[in-house]
Amino acid sequence: MSASEPWRSRIVGTAEEDPRELRANPANWRRHPGAQRNALSEVLQEVGWVTQVIKNVQTGNLVDGHVRVELAVERGEPTVPVTYVDLTEDEERLVLATLDPIGALADTDTDALATLVASLSIDGELDAMLKSLLPDVDEEEEHGEPAELLEALSVTLADPEHSAAAGDVWSVGKSFLCVVSIYDGWPTFLPLLTEGRLLVPYPTPILPLTDRGQRSQLVMVQPDPWLAGHLLDKYAEIHGEGEVEKLP
Repeated sequence: MSASEPWRSRIVGTAEEDPRELRANPANWRRHPGAQRNALSEVLQEVGWVTQVIKNVQTGNLVDGHVRVELAVERGEPTVPVTYVDLTEDEERLVLATLDPIGALADTDTDALATLVASLSIDGELDAMLKSLLPDVDEEEEHGEPAELLEALSVTLADPEHSAAAGDVWSVGKSFLCVVSIYDGWPTFLPLLTEGRLLVPYPTPILPLTDRGQRSQLVMVQPDPWLAGHLLDKYAEIHGEGEVEKLP
């Protein structure tokens, strides 16, 4: 499809389905902690359904809405609203990998969010979740500027020792680092997203210091070669230079 052509609609219908009959996607990588489930349950109880879950008619798998379906089953809801889309298996994996991360790239206007949260009359898990999105001034003053935090974590701000370039794919232990755009670089990183691997868009050099960064099998997509180089430096420092290799 050329850039001048209108975007295709892959939506082929809507209906109500028994949530017990909807099949979770075996490649779903999202994990939903108790606090998130409780907050979502409170919204559904207070407002009801405002968006539909998404099901691919070609595979029968859910593409979005797993936790909403789980909550509906637990509550004994007779039906849930479903949007049907017609996607190939490769397209389904791409949507599954990017639907939430791309949304998460949006910046937050903290003043507007604070005003919105203050206008709501809510409590419980939902109130705690919304307030957690607002900056904690005392905490920021305690820890100082971001540069000081990086320095404390032994992440240098000088040029990296590993020279990464746009289009590179690096093997980092059992994980991969792709120096491509999250938007149009999917032909590079999508084949690497086999079962059990987690997509991590825009990782920073702090990632190798986390438990997930050291133990999980990741497919990291970092388009900035400078940050990618620092990330490789940190992995090599922690795990050894032999664990970091540029792939042909």
